[in-house]
Amino acid sequence: MRKRLVFTRLLYRDIAYSFSYSKIKYGIFFILTALLAAGKALQLQGIDSAGSVDVLYFMLKDEGYFLNLDNYQVPVDWIFFQTVALFLLSDYYVHDLGRNALYVTIRSSSKTTFLLAKLFWLILQTTGLFVGLFLVVFCVTGLVLGHFSLEVTPFYQHHIMPMLQLDRSPLQLMAQLLIGYIVTTLVLSMIQLLLVQFLDPVVLFLIVVLLLGISTIGDSRWLPAIHSMILRQEIFDLEHALSWQFSYLYSAALFIVLSIAALLVYRRKDIL
Repeated sequence: MRKRLVFTRLLYRDIAYSFSYSKIKYGIFFILTALLAAGKALQLQGIDSAGSVDVLYFMLKDEGYFLNLDNYQVPVDWIFFQTVALFLLSDYYVHDLGRNALYVTIRSSSKTTFLLAKLFWLILQTTGLFVGLFLVVFCVTGLVLGHFSLEVTPFYQHHIMPMLQLDRSPLQLMAQLLIGYIVTTLVLSMIQLLLVQFLDPVVLFLIVVLLLGISTIGDSRWLPAIHSMILRQEIFDLEHALSWQFSYLYSAALFIVLSIAALLVYRRKDIL
């Protein structure tokens, strides 16, 4: 009973402290997202009558597979959103681990509970981040386009449906896109949370960004960052057969393994 109470208090602390510490950074991110969404909505509306899902798709999509390096295109938007999400999340827990871990661990009398609260905070924060991103895009595009709808639009019919290899409604496409970002961000964040106990945070972040870059070039389904790339999923590319079931199960399994490793390492780490 006491451990559950300590865990609840630590989780609440992480939620409250992370909001206080990161609210300006998140505010800037959502403002930039709103500006990008408005610009993308105006761009798509000039082509055909578009909606929120169309805008979200073109903001978060990657560039898909390519046959050779001459065809390679840098997925600028995908790299931006994936990198910023990782920065926002890691910035808090690296700060908290470095500055407050000793004090909070002594107060809670449990290294395991302290880090376990971080894991649950990470799940909640990552989900909240991308839900918030969707809400910003939905509201901004609704205001810019003059209607709030998640239904099939002429743009979806003429420019997205012809590329689909499997039938997907706008809501299904949006859900697969956002969940892909969530599970990928969780795995990459856990890689950081594990390795930050051995490496300098700046060096580690550069390594993770390099992993993102490698994922845009490679086509292996074992690369953790590839699972937020919607154009590499089987709904757009049947040839590579990267299904959402594999992406979610693989990401969940990798997240659990990394979480256990991080907990074991932290329990044995001398934080004095």
